[in-house]
Formats: sequence, structure tokens, C-alpha cells
Amino acid sequence: MVCLTIRSIAGQSCCIDVEAKCTVQDLKLRLQSQWRVPPRCLELICGTKSLPNTHCFEEADDGLELLGVLSLQAICLDLNRSGAQKRAEALKELSEMRGQRQAVEAACRCLEDKNAYVRSAAAEAVARVAEQGDQQVMDLVDSLMKTRPMLAMRLLVGVVPRGHRPSVSRVRRRLRDASSEVRQSALVALAQLAQPGDKDVIDTIVSMLSDPDRAGLENVRIAALNSLGHLAVGDRTRVKAIASCLMDKNSYTRRAAAETLLVLSQDAALREAAVQATANLLEGSFEMALGLLSLLARLAEAPGSSAAVRRAVRAAAPKLGEELELQRAAALVVLPHVVDAKTRGDLERRLGERAERLKACAQLLQSTIGWLEDSGGLDGDGPLLRATAERLEQLSRSDEPPKAVEEPALWRYLKAWAWPQPLLGQ
Repeated sequence: MVCLTIRSIAGQSCCIDVEAKCTVQDLKLRLQSQWRVPPRCLELICGTKSLPNTHCFEEADDGLELLGVLSLQAICLDLNRSGAQKRAEALKELSEMRGQRQAVEAACRCLEDKNAYVRSAAAEAVARVAEQGDQQVMDLVDSLMKTRPMLAMRLLVGVVPRGHRPSVSRVRRRLRDASSEVRQSALVALAQLAQPGDKDVIDTIVSMLSDPDRAGLENVRIAALNSLGHLAVGDRTRVKAIASCLMDKNSYTRRAAAETLLVLSQDAALREAAVQATANLLEGSFEMALGLLSLLARLAEAPGSSAAVRRAVRAAAPKLGEELELQRAAALVVLPHVVDAKTRGDLERRLGERAERLKACAQLLQSTIGWLEDSGGLDGDGPLLRATAERLEQLSRSDEPPKAVEEPALWRYLKAWAWPQPLLGQ
């Protein structure tokens, strides 16, 4: 074992114990994490001789000193190659070299590359290697904000601290851009630049939930929802606006709204508001009910809020008297909370059997009524739910159990369900 001392021109130094069979390449790989320099950008010099990667330290003396010299020659050659993939890979290597001035300059030169993929890789590299407040990068942001605003905002995120008011204001102005892609990028940047809880920024983002961009897997409203998940933590006044997107025509937007509510609902008080807002939508929705029930089930799973669980169970209970798929979805909300594990397994099995389904729903609804009474969450609606359970049991005794419950009397019961007052605005 030999102890080597490696010093850099910048003043870095370290001592590393190596075995005789260790090569220069092996040593460079060990230095990579300490000096944040890719192996091919580091030249090791002993005396006046540059050591090849295959050189071993079999005859090295203990305490041997080596000089490490940074060289971007190999990477710069790749940055000038014709293949976009090669240039992007070289930029990925550059992104490891935080604080290295040469790396910042090399990456900045690629921000005007003709290939969008390379420009994106360059922005990522600059954001990773430049120090906060880097003047060269800030000057580039000023220039790019006029020609490539999406790229400029990505750079801002990398070189200014969270809460930097001038940068937040610049990005907010881009929410009025005619391009939906620019508006999306601005919302993504705000999620990383604004301080969580910033009321003015959150108000602006909430207004973007009505953005006209409605297409596809990604749209402005999805970006706004994701940003609210980062910034509106603990702010229950925003729940109603977020929940309104659960009824969006775009399924991806509905999913994003549900995920945002789940993220924010780590706060117990906010979880109650999320359950109530979801339950209010469930009251008047048939087409969207499956998704809403699925969200209620997930909201009720989280520990720490018995009130939220009661509200979720109470909202789902009437759906046990409706169409097959809604019965199953409602059962997923109710089952984990109102019966023991053994009974739950039995009911789950019976709910999957056509002949037993209605009777199982009636039994589950009776158990739910009892659970709500014991937990103080029934609020005088026992007669309505009991009548529903009895009617389900009567239907289950018929020779041909219906695929769906369509009795006019039962539907009147369900429509008369007295929903709790909304939490929002109190």
C-alpha cells in the first residue's frame, strides 16, 4: 500500500492510499467524487511527465506527490462534433464540474446550439455547474428571456436562491405569454423559485387553473396544479379551487388534481377540507364518481385525522346503493374503517359474486351506519341509510338480482342525502 498526495493548481489536495496494482485511471475514478471532475478531464503529472491511464504504482515511493491538471480538451472536442447525441453526452459530463469556470463557459456556449435537445442539456449543465448569482449566466438570462424564455427560466432556477423576488416577478410576467409551453415553463419555474406559502404567487397560480390550454398529457392547468402542490402547503383556502379540477374533461388534469390534493393532505386539517371538497363533487356527479371515490379512499388511508375518515365514509356510504362499479368503489372507501379484518375479507369475496353482492352491500351499509353512530358522524341521517340498506336486502332476495339499483324510491333517498356544510371559507 502506498500513500499518494495529489494537488491541483486550484489548491485542492488529498491523500489517497492505493495498492501497487492501482492504475492512473483507477485513481482518477476515486478523485472524481472528491474533485467533481470527470476522469477524462483530469491529467495527472509526476514531475514533468504526464502519466498514462494504464500506468501502475508498483514502484512508487510512499508519499509520492502528483499534480492534477484540469483539461476540458476532450469534452470540447465532443462539443464541436456534428452528432447531437455526442454533444449532449459531453454536456452531461460537464454538469459534474460545479464551480469550475471553464465548465460554465463551455456549457454557456452551447445554449445557442441549433439542436433543441443539446440546448436543453446545456441549460441543465449550466444550472448545475454555475454558482448562485453567476454574472455571466445572469447576462445570458437577460438575452435569452427575449428569444428563448423557456431556456432562460431554467437557467434562473439554477443560479438564484428560492424567494429571489426580482426573478419571481420576471417569471410571473411570463404567465401572460401567448405560448402555452412558455406558460407551463413559468409555472414549473415558480414552483422552484417562489417561497412556499407566498400568497401573491399562489393567487396567481390558482388563476391559471382556468387557463384555456386543455390538450393532452401536459397542459398549463396540470403545471399549475403541480406548482400548488409545492407552494400551497397548509393552505386550506386553496382546496376548493384545486378540487374543481377533479371534474375537468381531461383525465390527466383530473389525475393531477387528485395527486395535488394527496400531497397537500399530509396536513391533517387540510385533509379534512380535501375530503369535504371531494365529497361535495361526488354528490352531483355520476360520470366522475369512480375517480372521486378512489381519491376518497386514498385520503381516508392517511393516519392522523379521524374527522377526515368519518367524512369520507359518510360521503361514500350512499354509493353502496348504486350501480355495480360504484358499489365496489364505495366499498373500498368504507371497508378498511368500519369492519374488522376477518369480516372485511368475507365481504370483499361476496362483493365479487353476483348473487351475494346486494346482500353484502346491505350488510356493509348496516355496519357503516353502526360505525358512524359510534363515532359521532351520522348526524341524524340514520333513517335514510337504514331504509337504503333494507331496500338493498329486499332486492337481494329476488330471483334475478338487478345489475343496478334503479328503484325510484331509493333514488329519492339518495338525492335527499343531507351533506355536511363545506369547511371552506369558515
